[in-house]
Amino acid sequence: SDRTQWCYQRLGFNLTLYNFYLQETANRANDENYKLYRAEVRFLRALHYWYFLDLWNKAPFKDETYTIDELPDEKGGEGLYNWLDEELTAIESEMAPIGSFNNSTHFGRVDQGAAFLLHARLALNSESYTNGAVKDYDKAIDYCDSLINSNKYSLAKNPVTNPVNGITYSGY
Repeated sequence: SDRTQWCYQRLGFNLTLYNFYLQETANRANDENYKLYRAEVRFLRALHYWYFLDLWNKAPFKDETYTIDELPDEKGGEGLYNWLDEELTAIESEMAPIGSFNNSTHFGRVDQGAAFLLHARLALNSESYTNGAVKDYDKAIDYCDSLINSNKYSLAKNPVTNPVNGITYSGY
């Protein structure tokens, strides 16, 4: 359908933007601010590859080492799962500590909590993504425990007031 095609193309376009940012900031990789920004962009790239994995079980794969005129490789199933697992593990220590951006000042930013959540979801579905080759359920439990035990997040209460715009929502 048209919406499926739009989704596929938009995910691919966003990946191109993330890789371009990582290429353009490679010379600032050791700068503390850029190290954090680059980790957040790498998270967004991993999130988009996870969308591909979850929706199509494969992705047109490029990272920041590819040039714009190179065609992507196709990475699917276990290969894409393993790349995501390694990428998330690599960036978790480079991201802001868990819960750092769980406030209205940093609305829309991602920290270790987001990476832990994505890693837990990835591990929870590992058997499906890898056609039974990987079963990382213990990893999913460990990441969920890290999130819960951090005490940085709480369940939504009804009604909920958005800390950014002050609007109160009910019916959750």
